[in-house]
Amino acid sequence: MYMQVIGKLPFDDANHKKLLKLILAGPVFPPDREASPTFEELVVSILKREETRLGIPEIRQSTWYGLNATGQDRATRRMSEKGERRSQDQTS
Repeated sequence: MYMQVIGKLPFDDANHKKLLKLILAGPVFPPDREASPTFEELVVSILKREETRLGIPEIRQSTWYGLNATGQDRATRRMSEKGERRSQDQTS
C-alpha cells in the first residue's frame, strides 16, 4: 500500500544495521507525494508492534481504505452485506 501511494518502500537499505534503524524510526512520508493524513495514520497503525497492529478487518474499516478501496473490494463488501440481510430476513 505504501509502495502504491508513495512510490517506494517505506524502509530500504542494503546495510542491515541501517535498515533496522529506519524501521525503528518509523515510516517517512515525503512532502512531494502529498499523502493524506488518513493514509499516514493507517500506515503507522499497520506498522506498529504486533500486539497493537491493525488487522485486515480494522484496515478495511479505516477511513482511508473506505475512500480508496477498489471496485472489487466495494463489490465484495456489498455482496457480504446483501448476504447478511438475506439471512436476517429468513430468520424474521
